[in-house]
Amino acid sequence: MKQSPFFAMGDRSKWNGGDAVMSIPAFNRMIKNQISINETAYSTMIIKLKKPKNLKHQEFVIKTLRQVMSSDQQQGITIYNYFDNKEAQEDITKILDWIFNVIIGITMFLCFFSLCSSMSANLFDQTKEIGILRAMGFNSNRIAFVYFMEAFILVMASCICGIMIGTTVSITMVLQQVVFTQIPFTFYFPYP
Repeated sequence: MKQSPFFAMGDRSKWNGGDAVMSIPAFNRMIKNQISINETAYSTMIIKLKKPKNLKHQEFVIKTLRQVMSSDQQQGITIYNYFDNKEAQEDITKILDWIFNVIIGITMFLCFFSLCSSMSANLFDQTKEIGILRAMGFNSNRIAFVYFMEAFILVMASCICGIMIGTTVSITMVLQQVVFTQIPFTFYFPYP
């Protein structure tokens, strides 16, 4: 069983004794029909629905489980629905998104001032070239446009290189995790 609804496992997993995760048919084959599946005791049972966001289906499954179990069986059993805490999870996701957006804003602010200082230092170093361009007949707007285009090309080239390097590094790290967890890899590029 390489994948299950809740647990991540792979071919390289090492069993150190204790509990084991397996499907009900595999468990039945393992015990060689010594006891009935109805008599089997479970410490945890995880049920994955075909349409997990369908509230009517969720309620039907929970209601059916409670009807099937006797009152003695229900005392030690807790039915946990993953989607019960969905609002709390969405709130936490919004808070984390807000924190990361603030960090991105601060980083962009610092990068902007770094770029401004490097461009102003570049302009001060090239005062002789600017004087030569003015002597050749360039007006101040044309010279400003040339230096703006230079800055724009440098920033865009840096952005493209940063995106390519960051994507390559992140894909490499995710693929290393996939080797151990055996969870399928899906490529996701964040964009608005």
